[in-house]
Amino acid sequence: MKIIITESQNYILRRIQQLNDIVENEINLFKINENPILNHYWCKEYKSADDFFEGVSELSVGEFIRNNWDFFHPEKSKSLDSFHFLNKLVEEKYGNYIRNMFVRKCQ
Repeated sequence: MKIIITESQNYILRRIQQLNDIVENEINLFKINENPILNHYWCKEYKSADDFFEGVSELSVGEFIRNNWDFFHPEKSKSLDSFHFLNKLVEEKYGNYIRNMFVRKCQ
């Protein structure tokens, strides 16, 4: 059985991959930075692994929405309140990894 993907479905898949790429860039910035001053900042700024995850998720989703605003809301004001499903996608794919990364660096 051959699966046919429409152009619209392909567009959505590319957007999901773009979100994944943005999240992975944020993760890599944290992983590769061994600067003790910056690590101390992150560990002090975020009180827990959950706070850190929320920060990474919000930054990533915010960048993704800015890059794709016309797709989501071609004529509406720029409110990020209606994008909880994007945070859910980040949570499902990266939530535990991001939290564990914070714990390894900060505790």
